[in-house]
Amino acid sequence: MTPEMQTEGRSRMKISASALLAVFGLAMLPPLLEARRFETPPWRASLALGGGIFYPSQSPVRTLYGNVSFPLHFQLDVRLGGAFSVVAAYRFLGASGSTVIVGPSVEEESYGLRLNIHSVRAGFRLDSALGRSRIFAQFGAAYNVYQESWKDAGISVDGRLAGIFLAAGTEIPVGRAWAVQLRLEYASVPTDKGGLLDPDIDLGGADAVLGVVYRFGRRR
Repeated sequence: MTPEMQTEGRSRMKISASALLAVFGLAMLPPLLEARRFETPPWRASLALGGGIFYPSQSPVRTLYGNVSFPLHFQLDVRLGGAFSVVAAYRFLGASGSTVIVGPSVEEESYGLRLNIHSVRAGFRLDSALGRSRIFAQFGAAYNVYQESWKDAGISVDGRLAGIFLAAGTEIPVGRAWAVQLRLEYASVPTDKGGLLDPDIDLGGADAVLGVVYRFGRRR
């Protein structure tokens, strides 16, 4: 592949990711606007724990690590007033893969790969009542720490860069203090050094998350 073809391919992937981000942000607004009930929730804070299915936005990541991975999510929401909350969250993604190196002067060799991503997030959330359930949208920034390694060769790259995230979902109550949360989100995880096989990669993509929520500090 020529440098021109590589540059064109990366540009297309960046445009696709940006378009997905814009469409996702617009799609999560109508349910909130239609509900029109932005009253203060009866609790002061909530803690969520969930697991998800992650689909990378860029094809080189899918080629190396597969189409799906399974991240873990932790999130704390603290009400500011009205329907607004501040969000503090942590996401961990660990994925394994493999690649094959071929060339005119070497025999074909396969190397095991490992990718770990730690994301610390902060942002805002907007809630709206929808019957007994609640729907929400949230957005913010993330500090991402990633490490990609060739386990058999003892080679690794790592980096630390900021990204963004957008999410929308619903919480269905299953008791006085508990709820089930369903959430869709898109996050960017840019790399300053790129992956081992491509110098310009965004490790982000879309998550579908299922979790449980514990609400505490009910208002009187």
